[in-house]
Amino acid sequence: MKYKDYSLVNINIIAFIICMFIITSFSLLCKINIYSNYKLIYINNNVYEVIVNSKELNNFYNNSSLYLKNKKYNYKIDRVNKNILVKNNKKYHELYIKFKYDKYKSNDIVDIALIDKRKRVINIFIDVYRN
Repeated sequence: MKYKDYSLVNINIIAFIICMFIITSFSLLCKINIYSNYKLIYINNNVYEVIVNSKELNNFYNNSSLYLKNKKYNYKIDRVNKNILVKNNKKYHELYIKFKYDKYKSNDIVDIALIDKRKRVINIFIDVYRN
């Protein structure tokens, strides 16, 4: 009588189940930072200006650091001029922030990123599936 050896098939099935468990637990537990990009205008003396809506203004209030050229810098809000423009029922505000970075001249445009929110990996997959 001949016997078939199914041990290799069983090992592959168990390895597949373990990998799926690890991927599923990673996607349920791990969170990823979502960043928002802004363009600032350098004024002088490490003061930068940006025009934002109310939601983005709250984002600046909730954060204390920004990312410029992949480096983290702490900033302070210098002053805010609220309601300088109303367009499509959105209020826009003029925000002046201060942080140390001396490589710009007056009226240069600076690209920065702020952490907007943290999102679970599974929610990102769900959003991609829906769209």
